[in-house]
Amino acid sequence: MIDLNHSTQNSNVLLWALKRLTPNALPWVSLYWIFTVVAFAMIILLGASRFPRVQHTADERSGTLEMYGSLVRRRVVWLYFLAIFSYVGCEQGTANRISQCLTQYHHFDPHTTGARAISWFWGCLLRVAWQESCF
Repeated sequence: MIDLNHSTQNSNVLLWALKRLTPNALPWVSLYWIFTVVAFAMIILLGASRFPRVQHTADERSGTLEMYGSLVRRRVVWLYFLAIFSYVGCEQGTANRISQCLTQYHHFDPHTTGARAISWFWGCLLRVAWQESCF
């Protein structure tokens, strides 16, 4: 995204094409163009691939509408949904607050230095968790 504003027609064909497709004020939109091209390439690749036919047993087939209706009426299903919804909300709220904290108190740019600091934090935490586990 940084090089998008500095590209010329003869420097890099990909950067030149992305520059023509994205507004100058919104260079991050170029990522969506890249994701779109990759998604279409995956669809074409999967469509052209041949996979063996899978035969499901009776217990592997999806349930009936009545079975799903009975699940929706169960309290534990709603509590599980609420728990997942709350977890995602807390995770996103924490991520946003960490970004604000790094900007306000440490003067880190959240898109570069702040993202690197958070990546190191999670990487070190994962490494500690991996060493403490029984793997």
